[in-house]
This record gives sequence, C-alpha cells and structure tokens, in this order.
Amino acid sequence: MTRAYRSPGPADVSAILGVQRECYPAALREDRQTVEQRIAAARDFCWVAHDEQGLFAYLFAYPSTLGRVTPLGGLFHVQPGGDTLYLHDLAVSRRAARSGAGSNLVELAVASALARGFTHAALVAVQGSRPFWEQHGFVLHEAADTTQAANLQTYPGTAVYMRRQLRSNK
Repeated sequence: MTRAYRSPGPADVSAILGVQRECYPAALREDRQTVEQRIAAARDFCWVAHDEQGLFAYLFAYPSTLGRVTPLGGLFHVQPGGDTLYLHDLAVSRRAARSGAGSNLVELAVASALARGFTHAALVAVQGSRPFWEQHGFVLHEAADTTQAANLQTYPGTAVYMRRQLRSNK
C-alpha cells in the first residue's frame, strides 16, 4: 500500500465528509459548507492522506493565537502573524486505524508550524483523545477568558483545550 499526503481540494470534500461520518457522532460533525470554508481559508495548513483505495484521513488547521478556541462548527478566522497553529480536526477512517496515519498528519502539521515560525500548536481534544495528544507533546491549557471557555463548551462530552510549545517566545 502506497500512502501519500497532500493539501485537500474541492474534489476531496465528499470523501472528507465520509471519513467524518465514520469517526464522529452526529453532534460533532460539521457540514459541507463549513468543510469547504476550511479548505478555502487555510488550504496550506490542511492535509489529507490517501492510497490506492482513496482518501482515508485528514487534518484541518489554521494560523491562530494561543488561547483562542474555535467553536464547533465555527469558521476559520486565519490570524496573519498568529503565534499558534490551531489543529481543529483530525480524523482517520476505520480501514486505516492504528496505521500511524493520524500521527503522521500531526507531525506534518508540527513540521509546517516550525518551518513557518509558530511558537505553539493548540487544539480541542474530544472523544477521549487526550492521551493521543499527550503522546504528541500536548498539555492541558486553561481557556484564556469566558468567551473561549464558552467556545470550548460547544463541544459535547469532556472536551479540553491543549497546547504544545514548539519554540521559545524569543
């Protein structure tokens, strides 16, 4: 099996939505228009994984500011000059579970963030994924203010905001 990673395009949206349906309950799924906006807003910070059978995983991210939480279903508001690469959504289909594709996508994002000078990466961990993110160097980070805490509450279950320091703030 030959696996490849690339930026997503409009033709990938249906496959991305299929992976999302496999990975998330209805309360966590985002609609086609939102997915299309994410690709349009931050294509250079989003990746898909595919092989001979098609697309099987994706990661959507965008430049942001440490402490800013994107609400579930919220649009990407790219922060030019932001200090943080916000990893909003990582999903891997069942056929590729435990293949390392999720970790590979995270490392692609971290390498991109480092190359572009970000000092942090951050995310909201959902569905009990905190241990996965901790294995990648992420730690809990308190919401910066009541607005960000409210944004965090838009996620069902026990969602937590996490960050990873990539370089010092010098």
